[in-house]
Amino acid sequence: MIEVRVKLFGAFRKYGDGREIVVELRERSGLGELKSALAEKLRARHAGFSDGGLLASSAFAGESAILSSEVKFERSCSVAVLPPVCGG
Repeated sequence: MIEVRVKLFGAFRKYGDGREIVVELRERSGLGELKSALAEKLRARHAGFSDGGLLASSAFAGESAILSSEVKFERSCSVAVLPPVCGG
């Protein structure tokens, strides 16, 4: 198992213990598995968690770039979840 530290921003901040949450994944898991594991962990910690699709429409970024849907997590790392924003 590897640990992925997910840094929380925007609407997700209210769900974490401060600014991040740690999710455990099997080695070579993809972004879909990360999203599922993160949603499960958030629901376990916050019974009322329902993101209304926010998690699905959010971007995930590594240290220097937005992660593609083909990414595979091969070792413990940190990523940021970036909810969509709007405004003018």
